[in-house]
Amino acid sequence: MRLYPEFRQDLVIREHKVDGKAVYWVKDPVANTFFRFIVFQYYVATLLDGTTSLEEIGRSVSARMGLTVGSESIETFVKRLDTYGLLETSTAHEKTRQRSLLHYTIPLINPQRMIEWLYARLSWCFTRTFVLASILWVGFAVWLLSSDWEAYTTHVGAIMRLTSSTLVDLYILSFLVITIHEFAHALACRHFGGKVQDMGFILIFFLPGLYTNVSDSYLFERKRDRMIVMLVGMYSGILIGATAAIIWRITDPTAWIHQVSLMLMMASLWGLLFNLNPLIKLDGYYILNDWFDMPNLRRKAITYVKRLVRSIAGYPVESIRSLTRRQRRIYAGYGVMASIYSLGLIGVIMVFLGEIVLDYVSEFILAGLVVGFATAVRPSVSEDSSGRTEPPDEPVEPPRRPRFPKRTILLILSMIGFILILIFAEMELRISVPFRLRAAERAVVRAEISGQIDQIYVNEGDTVVTDQVLVHLVTRALDSERRTIAAQIVEARAQLSMLERGVRPEELDRATAFLQQTQAGQEAARLHHERTISLAEQNMIPQKDLDVARTDLALKQAEVAEATSALKLLQAGTRREEIEAKQAYIQTLKEKAAYTDQQIALCDIPSPIAGLVTTPYLKERRGEYVEIGEAICELIDYQHMIVDMAVPEREMEDIQSGHTVVIKLQGYPSSRFEGTVATIAPVAEIEEGRSVIHVRSALDNDTGFLKVGMTGIAWIQCGPRPIGAIMLRRMVRYVRTEFWW
Repeated sequence: MRLYPEFRQDLVIREHKVDGKAVYWVKDPVANTFFRFIVFQYYVATLLDGTTSLEEIGRSVSARMGLTVGSESIETFVKRLDTYGLLETSTAHEKTRQRSLLHYTIPLINPQRMIEWLYARLSWCFTRTFVLASILWVGFAVWLLSSDWEAYTTHVGAIMRLTSSTLVDLYILSFLVITIHEFAHALACRHFGGKVQDMGFILIFFLPGLYTNVSDSYLFERKRDRMIVMLVGMYSGILIGATAAIIWRITDPTAWIHQVSLMLMMASLWGLLFNLNPLIKLDGYYILNDWFDMPNLRRKAITYVKRLVRSIAGYPVESIRSLTRRQRRIYAGYGVMASIYSLGLIGVIMVFLGEIVLDYVSEFILAGLVVGFATAVRPSVSEDSSGRTEPPDEPVEPPRRPRFPKRTILLILSMIGFILILIFAEMELRISVPFRLRAAERAVVRAEISGQIDQIYVNEGDTVVTDQVLVHLVTRALDSERRTIAAQIVEARAQLSMLERGVRPEELDRATAFLQQTQAGQEAARLHHERTISLAEQNMIPQKDLDVARTDLALKQAEVAEATSALKLLQAGTRREEIEAKQAYIQTLKEKAAYTDQQIALCDIPSPIAGLVTTPYLKERRGEYVEIGEAICELIDYQHMIVDMAVPEREMEDIQSGHTVVIKLQGYPSSRFEGTVATIAPVAEIEEGRSVIHVRSALDNDTGFLKVGMTGIAWIQCGPRPIGAIMLRRMVRYVRTEFWW
C-alpha cells in the first residue's frame, strides 16, 4: 500500500539536449499524451517512489539544487502530475480536450500493423540512393516543365475556370495526395523507431482531410529526425507532382491521362503550399516548433501576446519577465502573425458563408448564425489540430487589476492620437484596377475592286505612312476595256476632224465632172431610145430591143439624179449638228476612259493611316482573288495607346475625368507610366460575372516597346482623403448595398 505519491513506472522517458541543457520527454502510453520536463521537475518526479514523503523530497531537492523549496511547491507540482494522470494513484489519465469547429479530429483506426506491413516493403525509400534519385527526378520534372512553361500556364488558366466536374476531380486527386502524404509521415516515424497511434479525419478551418498521429517523434533525440518526419510528407507531394509533370509533358494533349496528370500536379502544389504555412497547425508549424525547440509555439506565442498587451496597459504579468530575450522575440513575432492570420481567415470564411446564406435567410437569422459561429470557433486560437498531440502548458494565475496606472493613461492617449491621425492625416486615394492596352486608331484595309492580288509590299510588323501602297491587284477585263475605248476615241476624233474641215475644191470639181459625164450618158441614152422607138414603129427591130433602150435610159437618168444630189450636198457643206453629235460621242468615250482609269487606280491599295501592320502571314495571300469589300490586312496606330481599364461598379463614385492614372505593365514591371482619365464609358458591362465600367486613358508610345493587348495594373489617383475615410471606404465596399439603406 502506497503512503505517498508514486510516479508511474510504465511511462516512456527520453532525454534531449536543448541549448546545452537537458530536458525530458515523458510519454503516457495509456492516454497517448506527452509532457516535457525540465531538470528540476524531472528530478522531483523521480523522487516520487510511494515511500518518500513530500517534506523529505523537498529537503532532497533543496540540498541538490542549492535552493529552498517548500513542501507547498512540491505539493502543487504533485497535484499537477496527478491531474495529468502521471501518478500510480491517478484515477483519470486523460483530460477532456476542448474541441473547435476549426480544428476537429475524429480518430478512426490504429494503423500500426498496416504501417509495419508497408514499411517492410517500402523501407528502401529511406535509403540514400533513393533520395538522390528522387532529387534528380524532381530536377528533371522542373526542366521539362520549364521547357513548355507557356503551355502549362495556359492549361492551368483553363482549369482555374472551375466547373462542378473539375472541382470533383480536383477534390478526389487532392484526397489521394493527402492519403499518400499521411502514410509518408507514418512510415518516416516508423523508420526512426516511433509508433503511429491513430489515423483519422480532421477538419481544419472547414477543410476536410486526413491526419496521422506521429507524436512519438517527440521522443526522437535528434532534431533532424523529428524534422524529417514532418518534411517527408511534403516531399512525397513533391514527388507526386514531379511524376505528374513528367507524364503531362510526354503524353498527348488529347489523352485523358494528360488532363488528369495536370490536375494531380496542381493538387500536389496546393497541398505543398497549404502544409508549408506555419501559421496553422500543419507540417510547417511542427517543423518550426522543432527548429526553435519550442513545443506549443502557437499556444504560448498567442498567450504571450495577450499578456504583453495587458502588460502595456499597466497590468502586472510576472510570467513575461521570466522569459528569455530569444523567447520574447519569437513569441511576439509569431503570436502577432498567427493571431492576424486566424482572425483574417475566420473573417474570410464568415464573409464567404454570409454571401451564400444571405440568399436564403433573413438578416436576423444570419446574425444568429454569426453569433453561433463565433461561439463555436472562439477557442480555436489555442486548439490542437493533428499530426502531434502537444504537451499541456503551465497554469497561469489571473493577475489583479490596478487602478488606472500610468501605462493605461498613455495607452488611452495613444489611441486618441491614432484616431486623430485617422481623421485629419490625409493620403492619396488610389483605386487599383486591371487594364489592357488598345490602339488609339485601328484601320481595316479592304479591296475596293475585285481582282487578284499581284504584289504585297509589306508584311506583319512593318511600319507604314499614310497613302503608302500596300497591295497591288490585277484585273485583265479593265485593261482590255481601256484599250478598246482608246481606239474608239482615235476613230471618233478623225471623223470629227473631217467634219470640221468641210469639202475641198477638188471634190467639187470631181463631183461636177461626174455630173456632166452622167448627163452626157443620159443624152446618148435618150437619142438611142428615140431611134429605137422609130425603128420599132416601122417593125424593123424586135420589141426586145425597144425594152433594152428604155431600161438603159432610166438607169442613166438615175445616175444623173444621184450625181446632181451629191454635187448639191458638197456645195451645201457640213451641218453643225453633226459636229456637235460627234463631239458628244467623243466626250462619252473620254468619261468611260476616266472611269476605267479610276478603277485601274484602285488596284493599288494605299494605307489609310500611319501605323503598324498587324496581319500575320500577309505575304501568303499573293495570288488570291478578292471581292469588293473583302479585308486584306489590319493596321494600328502604334504610337498612341489607349489604356482600357475595367473598373468595378462599386469603385466609380470617386473616379472623374482628369484624374491621374499610374500604370505598370506585367511585361515591364520596373517601368512606370502616367496618364489621365480621358473618357468614361456611358454604360456598364458584365464581365466575368461582375458589373464593370470601362475607363480609358491616353498613353504615348514614344519608345515603341508597348504592344497592343498588353495587360497590367493601373492605379487611378482620386485625390487626397483622410486615412480613416479611406479605411472606412474599403470596408464599406465589401458589404452588400442593402445593408446601408
